Amino acid sequence: MPFRKKLVSIFTVLVVLLSFTAPSGVSATGTNVSGFASSKTYESGSGYFSSSSPYIDSYYSQLNADQKRLYDEVKTFTPSQNGCKFNLTNKITFTSSTQNPTEAETSQAMGEIFALVVPVFYAYIWDNPIAFVYDAFSYGFDTDQISGEKSGNHYVWTISGITFRLVVSKKYENNPNSYINAVLEKVNSFKSTHTNWYGILKDIHNYLCQTIVYDANATYAHEPYGALVAGRAVCEGYAEAFKLLCDKYKIPCALIIGEGVNGPISEPHMWNYVKMENGYWYAVDVTWDDQSAIFYDFFLVGHNTTAPNFGNRTFNQMHREDETILNYPILYSTAYVDPCKNGHTASDWIVTREATYTQSGERIKKCTVCGEIFQTEIIPKLEPPSGITLKPQSKLKVENGYLTGVQAEVTVAQLQNEFEGTLVVLDQDGQPLPAGSFVGTGCQIMIGGELVTIYIFGDVYGDGEIDAMDCLLVKRIVIGTTIPTAAQLKAACVSGDPEPSALDYLLIKKHFLGTYNLYRV
Repeated sequence: MPFRKKLVSIFTVLVVLLSFTAPSGVSATGTNVSGFASSKTYESGSGYFSSSSPYIDSYYSQLNADQKRLYDEVKTFTPSQNGCKFNLTNKITFTSSTQNPTEAETSQAMGEIFALVVPVFYAYIWDNPIAFVYDAFSYGFDTDQISGEKSGNHYVWTISGITFRLVVSKKYENNPNSYINAVLEKVNSFKSTHTNWYGILKDIHNYLCQTIVYDANATYAHEPYGALVAGRAVCEGYAEAFKLLCDKYKIPCALIIGEGVNGPISEPHMWNYVKMENGYWYAVDVTWDDQSAIFYDFFLVGHNTTAPNFGNRTFNQMHREDETILNYPILYSTAYVDPCKNGHTASDWIVTREATYTQSGERIKKCTVCGEIFQTEIIPKLEPPSGITLKPQSKLKVENGYLTGVQAEVTVAQLQNEFEGTLVVLDQDGQPLPAGSFVGTGCQIMIGGELVTIYIFGDVYGDGEIDAMDCLLVKRIVIGTTIPTAAQLKAACVSGDPEPSALDYLLIKKHFLGTYNLYRV
């Protein structure tokens, strides 16, 4: 079935309205201080834009103490009362050479305010899609939130608080509450025919596919109003509507922003991650499942799940996360399987874990009605062939249980040329790789009766290539949100240091972009 194009641009340009009152009348050793103002968007102080905190059921969980207090204030906003004056726990200071600070002198302070409020804005609107009527914010401070005094030959300023206001989109500004209430009415009227999460989510998925027409030109295409009320939306409207319906049933759901990749085409996209009862996160992309028939290629899938109607590419190949500001949940590797739909009888064996070359497998017998396990049996692990040796002229080395010197985009067949004897390469799950597959970090081979692990500089993800996923993993390892395996750690340290750093991230990214070669002689 032909693929109906559904990659559209979500709102990617945030209009930041910088506004603060000139602090005339502020005392500086008895002298009135002239005001200053700027319309510049400050980004120099945006150190908190790369969160080091993991996602724990909301984006709110990643904010620092001041940001959480501001977020809690914002939750009380209404379209008619959509601003507040906020006292800072950690006051912001700056100095100026005269009683009239220049833009350069205020830049760092305004950057700190910018870094404070931007994650709050995104965390709030991503956690609460019902706030769809807001499309921007303004920030700054008033005269009673700044004080200054002369100190020697310069002036010291202290910002004790900020102002923050959400801005209602022009298309909703006449009567924003009527749009919000219309969406809430649709959410409240939706009823699932199931009680378990899998069934509820499938009802939500199918309901949206059946009632929404994909329309990039619709007035409300990027909001849940377009999806649930007007019935015409794009990916952002689909995803936000899906989260609102999940929230109704208290099913943990996150909005994910990134890029959708269809062959050579890559465009901004939005989808969802859902945490199931087993504690793992799975992906749902209702937009791409809404075709001429309802597909389930992207319903509760993992990053390695292939999409049969989309060229059998994996979810991870077609969806690239963008973690510019806040971190997303960690997606599980395989698709969720509803335990209520296996259809086995008590006399059938169910393989719960395949036997590999590195671990034993397991199979069980269970009742399909209540799920009670009647019998468990271990499947012995496989024995890989041994007896291979490196050819004398090979530049590869075996050191401390690792095979070093392998480069990215080397196939099993090409690696065979380095060895005497028949080479079998096991993937990270212990399964043999086909001859034409790339060898990746974490793969293993048997040399002299010992399993040896392969690591490849730059290939942190382990698929044998160096791409955006490797950059993302290195970033997560550096900021501490991902714990790497020993092989991943070695693959990430391309600069030669024992621990990954920002330099390793930069070098891997430059290799991916083609401006640097990690394997240059």
